[in-house]
Amino acid sequence: MKNDSSSSLSQLLKRLKSTAEVKGWSLEQRTAKMKEREKKVVAKCFHGAGVVVPVDKNGVGYRPLPETPGLLAIVYDKLPVWLVSSQDVVI
Repeated sequence: MKNDSSSSLSQLLKRLKSTAEVKGWSLEQRTAKMKEREKKVVAKCFHGAGVVVPVDKNGVGYRPLPETPGLLAIVYDKLPVWLVSSQDVVI
């Protein structure tokens, strides 16, 4: 019974690999593009992908905020007063 299930599993794996090869899909856990991107990560995030910020020739990085100034104002208004008025926190 065990040998039968391992042979069906190996047949499934062969079919999976051949289909992936025909369709041009990668079965690697980390593709070449992912490895290349990891070299450009400047900060790790909780999701593990990291943050990539384009850097100019002077070494200055810039990434535009996806939020509009209006949305940032709304978020700022919802911050607790003690956080906004604290001398220790720079916003």
